[in-house]
Amino acid sequence: MSYRNQSDLYSEDNISKYPAIELLCKLGFEYISPEECMAQRGSLYDVLLKDILRKQLNAINQFEFGGITYKFTADNVEKAIKDLDEPLTDGLVRTSEKIYDALMLGKSYLEKLSDGTSKSFNLKYIDWEHPERNVYHVTEEFSCDSWDKQKNARPDIVLFVNGIPFAVIECKAPTISEDQAVEQMIRNQGKDYIPQLFKYAQIVIAANKNSVKYATCGTGKNFWSIWREEDIDWQNKLIEQHVAGRKPTAQDGSLISLLSPDRLLKLTKYFILYDGNIKKICRYQQFFAVEKIIQTINTNDT
Repeated sequence: MSYRNQSDLYSEDNISKYPAIELLCKLGFEYISPEECMAQRGSLYDVLLKDILRKQLNAINQFEFGGITYKFTADNVEKAIKDLDEPLTDGLVRTSEKIYDALMLGKSYLEKLSDGTSKSFNLKYIDWEHPERNVYHVTEEFSCDSWDKQKNARPDIVLFVNGIPFAVIECKAPTISEDQAVEQMIRNQGKDYIPQLFKYAQIVIAANKNSVKYATCGTGKNFWSIWREEDIDWQNKLIEQHVAGRKPTAQDGSLISLLSPDRLLKLTKYFILYDGNIKKICRYQQFFAVEKIIQTINTNDT
C-alpha cells in the first residue's frame, strides 16, 4: 500500500496509519475499502459487513442428524445476523456481554429435518477451533453516524473477523501522545457517538509509532495498558518477515503481539471477562503467566 500524500511525510496517516494497515495485511488481514464496506452496511449507523458475515455463516456451519449432513436455511442465517445486532438498551458493556456470549457459544435455531420433524441446532459465528476457516479484513476511515445522525466519527482502522468488528485503532502522529487517541476512543464509545461499533469490539488500540496503549470497550482512561511481548523470538520472526524497507517501530511490535489473527482470537476467547458492569482484558503479565502454566502442564502430561 503506497502513501497517499508523499508531501506530508510526518502526518499520522503516513507515519502510523498506513504502515499499520500494510503490516496487518501481511499478517493475514485482507484490505477492504471504505466504499466496499459501505455497500454491505446499509447505512452509516450499521457496522456489520453483512455480505461477508452471511457467506461465512454458510461456510463454517453445518449439522448432522440421522446420518445426513444439513446446512442452515437462509431464513435462519438471516435471523442469526439480526440476532447478533443486539440493541444498546442495557448500555454498552451489558450489550457487549450479550454479543460476546453469542460469539463464544453461538445461537440455537430450529431446523426442519428430512423426516418431517424439527430440532434445534447450534449455529456459530466464529470457528474457534479452526482459525484458518475464518476470514479477516481491515479497513480505514470507517465512518459511522450516531443514532440521531447528529454526530459522526471515523475511526482510523477497523479489523473484522467474519465481517464482525473485532478491533478499532486510532492513530496519531509521533508528536501527539497516544493519550489523545485514548480520549478520542472513549468519546466515540459514548451513547451520543458510535457505541454500536464498540459493542462488538474486543480490543481497542491508541497508537503512534513510538507508543501503543490497548484496552477493551468501556475501559476508563487510567486502565489502558501497554503490552510487553515475552515471546520475543516469535515477535522478531514476524517483524523480519513482514516489516521491510524501514526500521521497525514500537507500533509494529504491539500490533503483531495484539492483532496477529491467532493471537487476536486467543485474547478474545480466553483473556476477556465481564466483572459486574466492567469488561476486562488481560495485561501481558497475566497472559504469559497463563501461557507458562499451560506449557508446564502439557510438558508434564507428555
